[in-house]
Amino acid sequence: MRLKHQRGQSLKLYQLLDDLIQVSSKAENDAIDEVCDVVKQAIEDQTKIQDELRVNFMDFFVDKAIANFIEPPPEKLEAMEEAQNSRFNIPQLKSLVQELQMIADDNKMIPNRKAVELLLRKGQNSKTLVDIGGVPKDWSSYNRNDYEKLVRNLDINNSGSIDY
Repeated sequence: MRLKHQRGQSLKLYQLLDDLIQVSSKAENDAIDEVCDVVKQAIEDQTKIQDELRVNFMDFFVDKAIANFIEPPPEKLEAMEEAQNSRFNIPQLKSLVQELQMIADDNKMIPNRKAVELLLRKGQNSKTLVDIGGVPKDWSSYNRNDYEKLVRNLDINNSGSIDY
């Protein structure tokens, strides 16, 4: 008789545990469905979910105290400068630096002849194409002799090349 009683209690306990598992499983699934609904709505609205979404066992809630991301700061403005006909502006300098890097050898040396040719070409482009990445307006009237003098002054070791 005692065995039957224990067996009956065990069956009741197993049934109770099974019911608890089913209830908690359904509650967890419902919480996950709520999260999915919030995410789906954000996707459809094409908005970011900034608040933290939490599923804690059977409960789902939106924690507005915790931000998942910070709005990025506004982009920095381009450097402002006074335009002068005798000086390079920033786009011209960036273009010149990129082109000098391309013609420099492994030791970062640029033959004087190549540097003069580059400056001549950039000067011609400035005249004909009004090239933003060209040379300053005053420089577009320079000839080969002027550019050779300029590059010779940059060649402090008289090695036939300038150090990039």
